[in-house]
Amino acid sequence: MVAARTEAPFTQHNHTQAWRHYKVRPRKGAKQPENTKKEFCIYHAAHKDYTFSDAWVDLLVEAAGDPKKFEEIRRVRI
Repeated sequence: MVAARTEAPFTQHNHTQAWRHYKVRPRKGAKQPENTKKEFCIYHAAHKDYTFSDAWVDLLVEAAGDPKKFEEIRRVRI
């Protein structure tokens, strides 16, 4: 969705870098996976995964469109 709305080559890897950079959700295996920034991400205990909101996509579109912000995201080590 981000790549479609920007000219940035935004990948799944960049998405992982972004949620780590913005501290939107805990890493895999966290003792409290529900500790998310609810505006952007919700943990679903029933199927043990996360969904991200339209607000998250909007934030990523804005960040990917700003070369400085996108570079900060891309510097995050996985």
